[in-house]
Amino acid sequence: QELAGAYTKSPLNCKASADCTWIFLPLILLMNRPEDISNANSWSELYHSKSARWDHGTHHPYLEKIIHDIKGLSKKSVLSIGAGPAHDATYLDIHTSKTAALDFSEAALDAHRHYYPESKIEYYVSDFFANDAKISKHDLVFDHTFLCAIDPNRYETYFKRVKELLTPNGYYCAILFTDASKDGKGPPYSIPTEMVLDYLHGKFEIVKVGPVDMTFPGREGRETYLLARSLS
Repeated sequence: QELAGAYTKSPLNCKASADCTWIFLPLILLMNRPEDISNANSWSELYHSKSARWDHGTHHPYLEKIIHDIKGLSKKSVLSIGAGPAHDATYLDIHTSKTAALDFSEAALDAHRHYYPESKIEYYVSDFFANDAKISKHDLVFDHTFLCAIDPNRYETYFKRVKELLTPNGYYCAILFTDASKDGKGPPYSIPTEMVLDYLHGKFEIVKVGPVDMTFPGREGRETYLLARSLS
C-alpha cells in the first residue's frame, strides 16, 4: 500500500511563507483507500464493497453554520467537487439558487440516486482536472473530502482549476481534513491549513478561517473551515 503522511516546509529558501516549498513526509500505512487514487474505478470499488467510510449518510454538520457566512447565498450557484453521494450538495441546494455536484466515479452518482431518488441536482460524472466544457462556472466551489484524497503533485493544478470554475469574485469554501493520521481510518492525506493559505496567496482574499466545532464523531479537532473570495 502507498504511504500516508503529512506535509512540512522545506528548510531551504524558506524566508517567508510564500517562498517555502511544501514537502511530503510519509508517516503511516494507509487503510481502506483505493490502490490508485487517480482511478475512478478504484473509488467505485469501495462504494460497491460498502467500504466508503467517508459516507456518513448525511451532510457535514458544519454546513449548518457555513450557510450563514456567505452573503446572498440564496442567489448563488454552487459546485460541490469530489461530491460522492452529494449529501453536502443536496443540503446546499435548499439554500442556493442552484447546486451541482461533480465526481468522476459512476458509483458515486449511483449512491446519490439511492439516497435521493427524486433529486433535481445536476450531477457531473467527470474528471475535475479534465477541463470538461459542460461544467459551467459557479459563484461558489465547495470542497469537503476531495483535496485530501488527490495526489499531492496535483495541488497546484487543483487550485488553478478551482479558480477557473468560479465566476468573477466567486468563493472557495472548504472543510479541510487537517489530521488524517490519528487512527488510520481517515483520508489519504492531511491538509495543513497553512499550505492551503500559501496556494491561495495573491489569488484569493481570505474571508474566514478557523476550527470546525460541529462535525461527525471521531473528527473532533481534525478539521479547519476556510472561506476565500477570488480576487478576479
